[in-house]
Amino acid sequence: MASESAWRRAWRDTKAWLLSSLVAWILACLIPVGCGVLSALLLPTSATSVTQTIYGAIGALIGLFLFVLVVYLVQFIIAPYRQRNEAIAGNVRLVQEYNELQQSIKEQKQSGFHLEFNDQSILTTDNKLLLGITFFSAIAVIVDNLQLEYKGEKFQPFEWSPFRLEHIHSKNYIFDGTKMRAVSDIKHQEANFTVLVDHAKHESPAFNIYQGAEIRG
Repeated sequence: MASESAWRRAWRDTKAWLLSSLVAWILACLIPVGCGVLSALLLPTSATSVTQTIYGAIGALIGLFLFVLVVYLVQFIIAPYRQRNEAIAGNVRLVQEYNELQQSIKEQKQSGFHLEFNDQSILTTDNKLLLGITFFSAIAVIVDNLQLEYKGEKFQPFEWSPFRLEHIHSKNYIFDGTKMRAVSDIKHQEANFTVLVDHAKHESPAFNIYQGAEIRG
């Protein structure tokens, strides 16, 4: 845990190692026995068997205590580095999860959005081209930009502003027919829309740019 102190972490790791490691169990048996035997051997030869037993038991307890203490001190030294590495690994995991979430959202937006030309186009005598468009989206998105691609040129509708799209949105957009006619006669020519949705580019299928009757504006 990030808020856990080094000494608490060291004690937790010490207990975990002592309870789970076969080496720890072997050392926990051998060291106290060795210390107990050594304590008994250091007594004068005149010491009684009771005294030897008592000193042996005390030596074993001291040996066990020293063994646990050494293990704890080692874990205490290691604990800050272990906590740092776990924090780094946790941050990396969070970044990966965030990136995966962003990618998932992006894929949902890309797969759940499309736009269609409504087969409705009107060219007025004052060279305004009206095109009907319907936007579809499975989730809420922001439509950032819309452009009409025609003969290698791009044209944006008059009075365009980004909008929030939820499910479906239909509208007639007005384009500058004068500029488009300067490129080519727009009757019965193919074009397509490009749109930015949450900064991701989408394209519509090609369509016939003019199918309606020319009317007076």
